[in-house]
Amino acid sequence: MDLAFPEVLQVEVTNRCNFNCSICIRNVWDVKPLDLALSLYRRIAKDFHRLRRLVLYGFGEPLVNPAFLEMLRIARSRLPENGEVSISTNGSLLTPQTADKMVKQVG
Repeated sequence: MDLAFPEVLQVEVTNRCNFNCSICIRNVWDVKPLDLALSLYRRIAKDFHRLRRLVLYGFGEPLVNPAFLEMLRIARSRLPENGEVSISTNGSLLTPQTADKMVKQVG
């Protein structure tokens, strides 16, 4: 590992969410809801080989980004063989088909 480079990187793939929870910080923001563009993600991914773990979530629900499965595929192809990908989801968009696709992308 490169000691001058972080071992873990968190990338917020979207700040949008399919829920509107009353306690969510997004209720007090004045921020435009956006997804991370796949083109920008690809540029960031050029350094994934230097990571131990990649975290693909932030204040939004990652599964609402239409490019999320492709982002997982890119992560797996660029991370070291023993690199980890972490996500956090509210689970409402997680169908058996989507879960299967996610596992295949990172497996």
